[in-house]
Amino acid sequence: MRVLLVGDTHGNGQWLERTVFPAAQSCHADVILQVGDFGWWPGRPGSTGFIELARQAPVPLWWIDGNHEDHHRLALDIIDAGGPNADGVVPLGGAVTYLPRGARLDLDGASVVVCGGAHSIDRSTRVPGVSWFDAEHITDEDVDRCSSPGHATILVSHDAPAGWPIPNLPSDGRLPAPWQAELPNCWAHRRQLARVMDAATPGLVVHGHYHSGYTRTIDTGWGPMAVVGLSEDGTASNLALLTGKDGAWTCAPLPLPSEPRMTTK
Repeated sequence: MRVLLVGDTHGNGQWLERTVFPAAQSCHADVILQVGDFGWWPGRPGSTGFIELARQAPVPLWWIDGNHEDHHRLALDIIDAGGPNADGVVPLGGAVTYLPRGARLDLDGASVVVCGGAHSIDRSTRVPGVSWFDAEHITDEDVDRCSSPGHATILVSHDAPAGWPIPNLPSDGRLPAPWQAELPNCWAHRRQLARVMDAATPGLVVHGHYHSGYTRTIDTGWGPMAVVGLSEDGTASNLALLTGKDGAWTCAPLPLPSEPRMTTK
């Protein structure tokens, strides 16, 4: 099974149409898996077109929630869909399927657990209930849901678990003062996600959120663990190809089918 992993897309329909969909076709992906900050803002100007375009993806498009989604509307849409189906996922029309926190997937014998959510460092610029929602945070119940089945081969999340520094970020002291004030909450959220990682003991973690494309290997109590960070739409580090066969997997950054197109979000 071949999975096109996609970092933050932020409701960028041009990026889907001109880069993600052609990449899915050229690498013969069976499914697209987007790792949060997808762009689920139904009713917001411009977002309806993005969602309808996503529903026309050439292969199934699965996504997990980021911090920048309309979590209130997403909860209502899940109810309207009748909740998760027998597979534990939520079809949202056409090719689009939402993967709730704790959903488990089978990648040709390799198990995958997903966990969306992150803390918004820019919370001070957002309006509660309009552009910011407390549901962006991983709860203890989410941790239990993700952790209770035990081991998973792969963890796909929006935030990155605690345990290593994210490369390519500005130093904390260079951030705006309101953002610096949010850093303890950001670190606490990473520690919450690390509880999921420690329960799953994965061999691979894939995440987005930080707009930093990188790969590294972490030494853990259960052995070496590969980490793949995906960057945001409009950048060459937004895509990776995950291949699973007979319980084994490979994952590597994917060159774009053409030069990345910088588009307005």
